[in-house]
Amino acid sequence: MLALHYADSSISRIPHKFILENGFGAERAEFFIAKSSYIGPNSVCRFDNQDCKLNIGRYVSGAFGITFLPDGVHPVTTISSYIFEQFDGFPGSATHRKDHNRVIDVENDVWIGDQCFILGGATISNGCVLGARTLVPHNKQLEPYGIYVGSPARLIRFRFPEKVRELLVELAWWEMPLSWIRQNLSFFKLDLTLDEGHSIEICKELLKQKTIHLSANVGSSALESPKSEAVEISQLKVAEDELEILRINSILHPLILSAPRAIVYPADARSNWLMANTILSRINIIAFGDRNANKHGKYLFGVKVIPPSEIQKLEPDIVFITSELHGDEILGELSHIVDSSKVKLIALF
Repeated sequence: MLALHYADSSISRIPHKFILENGFGAERAEFFIAKSSYIGPNSVCRFDNQDCKLNIGRYVSGAFGITFLPDGVHPVTTISSYIFEQFDGFPGSATHRKDHNRVIDVENDVWIGDQCFILGGATISNGCVLGARTLVPHNKQLEPYGIYVGSPARLIRFRFPEKVRELLVELAWWEMPLSWIRQNLSFFKLDLTLDEGHSIEICKELLKQKTIHLSANVGSSALESPKSEAVEISQLKVAEDELEILRINSILHPLILSAPRAIVYPADARSNWLMANTILSRINIIAFGDRNANKHGKYLFGVKVIPPSEIQKLEPDIVFITSELHGDEILGELSHIVDSSKVKLIALF
């Protein structure tokens, strides 16, 4: 879990490996999270191309295993749903498909339940609640303070009466400094569902307190700008890479002294990264394995790339599986190829 600490003591939290870049210029996609928000473990955001964006506002509570998928759209009105543009020699580009909004906006004071799935073009408005495993479809605009469940998401009720909702949206308390919220915390703990008239008075009193605060702080940054809290993907990746290096080294370090004969599988970009940044290069790597016949016979870090069928012949002590996207699939495949009583399969993903 990556924690972002702010001067006012607020914290935002992002799970490890939250951003998954899946080609088509995805490294130029945009991710923004405001302060005092968190997304739970095992949650991911998959960026498929440069047009993808995920914006998360303030005081967003994200539970376990949420999936944000800004793109992921395949054509269903043509002969094939396959995206041929990803191959060389095909005109156009998958990034040029303009029929889909690839921006997900999660506004403020939103609660997202376990294993929700949110697609591109969706707007989760202020104060919304998503029940566990809710699927928010493409371009779905959720109403402020609505409670949604199901697949596709459907509104089951609002958190508060209409007038109270309107006042809360006008109040926009999330724009205020944490110190102001602390001063007015007693109002935040009151039940706004018991008496509509009393709830309206509470909202009006908070609006009054907000006005007083803003008047007393004319010329200062009384209202905070969420955009000043932007977290760039490049910054996030640096922090995540540091955590990943520590994690991988903790797995590899006990193995160095035993000097095992090891094979790394597959010979991909992650294998390159691990060899260049971790102590994997200090292990006795006797070969790289890969299913891609175009790689067979070539060399990576001075070591030959071989097909899976030749792994057992080299009698390795360990096979390291490095693929993040297909790691579990490769583990299953290799378990049928190598003698598990003699060869240890270790996941580095």
